[in-house]
Amino acid sequence: MTGSGTTAGRVSRRSFLKQAALTGTGAGLAAAAAPAWAQLESDRRKQRVIVIGAGLSGLVCTFELVRAGHDVVVLESRRRAGGRVRTIRSFADGMYGEAGAARIPRNHDLTLGYAKEFGLEVGPFYPDKLAMVHFMRGRRVRLGSDGTADLADYPIETTAQERALGMGGIAARAIGNLMEELGNPRDPQWPLGPVRQYDSMTWAGFLRERGVSDEVAAVLRLGFASAPRSAAWVLREIALAEQKTDLLRIVGGNDRLPLAFAARLLEHIQYGTRVRRIEQTDSGCTVLFDRAGKRESLRGDRVVCTLPFPIVREIEISPDVSPAKRRAIREMNYGSLSRASIQVGRRVWEDEGFNGFARTDQVSEIFHPTWGHAGPRGVIQLYMKPKLSRYAGDLDADARIEFALDKIEEVFPGVRQYAEGGTCICWDKDPHAKGAVASLNPGQLSGLLPHAGTPESRLHFAGEHTSAWHGWMQGALASGVRAAREVHAA
Repeated sequence: MTGSGTTAGRVSRRSFLKQAALTGTGAGLAAAAAPAWAQLESDRRKQRVIVIGAGLSGLVCTFELVRAGHDVVVLESRRRAGGRVRTIRSFADGMYGEAGAARIPRNHDLTLGYAKEFGLEVGPFYPDKLAMVHFMRGRRVRLGSDGTADLADYPIETTAQERALGMGGIAARAIGNLMEELGNPRDPQWPLGPVRQYDSMTWAGFLRERGVSDEVAAVLRLGFASAPRSAAWVLREIALAEQKTDLLRIVGGNDRLPLAFAARLLEHIQYGTRVRRIEQTDSGCTVLFDRAGKRESLRGDRVVCTLPFPIVREIEISPDVSPAKRRAIREMNYGSLSRASIQVGRRVWEDEGFNGFARTDQVSEIFHPTWGHAGPRGVIQLYMKPKLSRYAGDLDADARIEFALDKIEEVFPGVRQYAEGGTCICWDKDPHAKGAVASLNPGQLSGLLPHAGTPESRLHFAGEHTSAWHGWMQGALASGVRAAREVHAA
């Protein structure tokens, strides 16, 4: 096992997935070539295009179409660009935290490529000093400098065979021999061949069938959703991941990327415009929207809809889309995610040698985005996954912060004493999103996803939910570039 393989019992979810990705003849899959992000050729007929949504997918689609010479108008219901890329800056001393997209894997070429194009600096997401924590069954487990801990440190029961195998052996037995079967996970029709059977299984059921005990699986699930997700969906995540590199962030806040796009597109974006109806004919499209209490309309040659499907469900489309597309719009599952960001007067966790990052068995993570900030003050975040997120979403603003403080206090005692207030964003309560990210249930990867991004005559679709990279900025960007190419080629 790379990095921690010399100690049989060492474990982290990342090291488990790394072992899976590097085992067997499919070892090169994780490093497969990513989509190109070169600009479009400017030798096509100029078209009038209406893009719905100024999230990353809508922004990049517009950016490339405008750069290729097309006439584009963006309709955005919010008063800001960026969608679910949202940086919270309402803290003292110039501190900030991410309410939405936070991490950037180093192999996400589109995200890093556009950051470079706009001159944005990137840096590490995690600090290289102090220790991360796993919090399980009321016990804190301190991870080593390699991000792992020994199986014996966790409050779980393990068999003699598991202890002999260690996590490297368990990973090889569970997943390693499948990597050569996965094929290209970026294929719009994926999963293909024998992998397709795993879309009907849950990830928990898959691990159990592969000989991973519920106790070991509980460690692997620390900080991650426990909902019955498709096993094929998780395998795709593994195949797309570059486990050999660290995670990154944009220095100064990830919203600097959508803001950079928006600054180039000032005259193209119309804010405060809520789309209500899309009409298509053989000769063009009409979009009807509300602005300042009045119904308005725009006509164009083509429309690109980048909105999350929970919002698309509320838009009339005439004539209606195909049955397969309508089913994808109606049924695609979105996870509930929330992030509470709390300002504290003192980073008390550092007194114990912790860096402020943790994963817990209550399906949450704790982030400390201000680890490089000067002075004693900091921002600590509770990243709540479905169960905790739905609970927090039903609370009022103050109660959400109190709830988050209770959970953080369990892991890092003393935080509450220095709390100075905060904010909590629950994405499924956001009227412009009504959900966090696409999170596919068994059967949806093969049954719904192939239809999510396909065009319907003059109506095109983009967004992370139509891509292979669900929940990542890379997915939004890849889908926006793909939609721009479809329009440009039409």
